[in-house]
Amino acid sequence: MKDKVNIVVGICTKNVEDTIEGVIKVVDQGLHKYFPRKKSLIIVSDGFSKDHTKERANKTVTRTEKMVLDQVGKIGKGNGVKTIFIKAEEVGAEAVALVDGDLTSITPEWLKHLVQPILTEHDLVAPFYARHKYDGVITNH
Repeated sequence: MKDKVNIVVGICTKNVEDTIEGVIKVVDQGLHKYFPRKKSLIIVSDGFSKDHTKERANKTVTRTEKMVLDQVGKIGKGNGVKTIFIKAEEVGAEAVALVDGDLTSITPEWLKHLVQPILTEHDLVAPFYARHKYDGVITNH
């Protein structure tokens, strides 16, 4: 890739063959809806999946350019994130957003909320979940 990229959306994956296609499609929709004039790149950083995650990611059709990479280094999400940032730096990305490959609640609007602040005035965007303090007990492992 020779041209500079404005936005990179990185998707960390490991054994998420059932959800990766949906996540990629929603990311693609969000980029085209909210950033149609920006050059974007979707990077799937796979953490040594033993299922068909990589194949499904590769077969998912997008309007946005997409790369499916094996993460660098040892097993671990940190190395998946590192892989995304290495490639984002190589392509000169102005903004990088990270999402997980197993999300089922992601909407195109997430891209607007994660990326727009970075392109305008902020250095970091982190989600805030409005829920009861004990609700995470049943969802966090």
